[in-house]
Amino acid sequence: MCLYSLVLVNDKGQPINASKAGTPLKAPLAARLIRINDTLIMEEQNACTDGSQGPCWRTTSNGVLNYEAVSNGNIAFAAKTGGGASGQTSNEGGGKYQVKYTTGSVPMKNTVEVSGTASLEVPEMLLSSYGTLIEYNYHADTLPMRTVNVPTGTYAAFDKDTKELRPYVTNPNPIYIVYGIDTKLTVAPNYVMVDKQGYTKSDTTLTYKILPDGTGSTEPDAAYRASTVDIDFFTKAPTSIEDTWSGYMVGDSLQGQGTDILTMGSYFDINVQNKAQVVLNRGGDAEVRSDKVPVKAALFLITKPTTTEKILIKNDTDGTPKMKPLTAQVTLTGAGIDQTLLINQNIKWNVKVEYIVDTVKAPHRARTGLTPDSLGYAGDGYIITDNSGPTYAVNWGDSFGGGTIAITAETNLNGLIVTDTYDGKIEGEKTTDALRAQMIAYMKATTTNATLLNPTLKSQLGSEDVVFALACVETYRISHFGPSKYGTPKGAMYPTENSTGDGGFGAMQLTEWGDGQLPSYKQIWNWQENVDGSVEVLKEKISQAKGLAPAVRKQKNKTAQEIPDLTIDQLRMNVYSRYRGGHYWKWAKNKETKEYEWMPRLNEDSAGYDDSGVAEADKASQNEGQNDCQ
Repeated sequence: MCLYSLVLVNDKGQPINASKAGTPLKAPLAARLIRINDTLIMEEQNACTDGSQGPCWRTTSNGVLNYEAVSNGNIAFAAKTGGGASGQTSNEGGGKYQVKYTTGSVPMKNTVEVSGTASLEVPEMLLSSYGTLIEYNYHADTLPMRTVNVPTGTYAAFDKDTKELRPYVTNPNPIYIVYGIDTKLTVAPNYVMVDKQGYTKSDTTLTYKILPDGTGSTEPDAAYRASTVDIDFFTKAPTSIEDTWSGYMVGDSLQGQGTDILTMGSYFDINVQNKAQVVLNRGGDAEVRSDKVPVKAALFLITKPTTTEKILIKNDTDGTPKMKPLTAQVTLTGAGIDQTLLINQNIKWNVKVEYIVDTVKAPHRARTGLTPDSLGYAGDGYIITDNSGPTYAVNWGDSFGGGTIAITAETNLNGLIVTDTYDGKIEGEKTTDALRAQMIAYMKATTTNATLLNPTLKSQLGSEDVVFALACVETYRISHFGPSKYGTPKGAMYPTENSTGDGGFGAMQLTEWGDGQLPSYKQIWNWQENVDGSVEVLKEKISQAKGLAPAVRKQKNKTAQEIPDLTIDQLRMNVYSRYRGGHYWKWAKNKETKEYEWMPRLNEDSAGYDDSGVAEADKASQNEGQNDCQ
């Protein structure tokens, strides 16, 4: 009598040999009990071979087997390993028996053995003391029939001496292998950082584990193998009760551990809750789902200053350039994100300001920002670093200036380094009439400032209007800031640039003096420093202007009585001219007086100027004695 296990599949042919650990299988374990009858023939022997008196018969088969369902069996399904439990066996008739089975609470391989007995009428086949069926020396041409309880997987046989039932094992009982399974999902990193448009800024790894995974076992089938593995995604709006399915990804392994990668640039809406869930055997009777795991999409964003906020260098009531502290703030937002998370978080702040201008006509005067190894206040810009909370007050100090500004906030969220950068610009204010009046007053005071130059400009050149007069020519009506033509970004309100791109900057159009000295970053951005810097230039120009007469005397081999030094007024005009170009004067014959004297460098053929500096000097002199540019 044999038991045959029935294959665990559903109507689609999908296996249903698994359930979530601790839950019933969707289909019962089933077996069929069959009696196999061999058609026996009794043949008379020529003589008994065991020494007994005849006649004797031997059993043989005609080779025909008859299969008959056994409906009166007493069948049990016993859990062997895995910790599962079987219910009450039900007799479905026709030799079919089944039971509902609940897998063990721990995900692992479960084994279930089915066995039993049935009362059958069978021929009395004898079994030798060696455990083999006896074919010879029966003393009747038919075997007596006996009704006994036959165990499954055995051939009914009887001890030749005692005539007691001694089942002859022919087939082992069926062993079912089923699985109590589960699956777990983790998301790394813990926070999925997105940009302002909702696109992820880095890859996100979703790691799942299918249990049992065979850990600790040497059995080849200890690990469960799913038919399909997917990772489903869900969203839940603040006003919704249910989750909404939003898509899925296919897992890369049907057994053990697998991963899926949400690549950088994947979209997440931070205004809704995002979740993920592993689905094993989708749509089948062995479908198992993991718990839904939050996918914490978050936006780490600098919200102050805003993108529309202007960062300006302003002047106080006396015209002194100032920069008030700037408040920077970073937030962490997203559905399900703890809004207080950043309160006690250490935020590393970095403020980088760079002034970049391409001086096309004089490339060596270009302003190139900070060199890669610059730290602190250096070069054309500066760096400020500090640690603070989510709100940070940027203290500019005294060496401030403008240009592009990048404010970066960085922190460590549970092992994840998150950053955001605000990109903007620091600009100057348009020169108002009130500021212009303050600038003019400052310029006139500069000529008597012995700290800047001793002897003072006024004492050497005979006018308090020297700087003011030059500024009127350099930037017309005196303006320190204007739309940038060559800077980054173009159009920003930067220190006024020379229209040809020769590297002149600010109200005094500082370019280059001495042995190639260029104006400092501060001299470009601070109009007062710019004016003070012009005094350095004028000191050099005075020396050059005073050297004209000696140079001409040497060239012409004349004495000081023959070619006199420039008067103070002539010297001032020569300084004006040298600020922009060549000397204002030349030693030439006056056509009207027929005498040699210091004459403006006019081009007699064109009725113009030999040098642009001469023309600019004439324009400058027209502003002397005025309170505003003419």
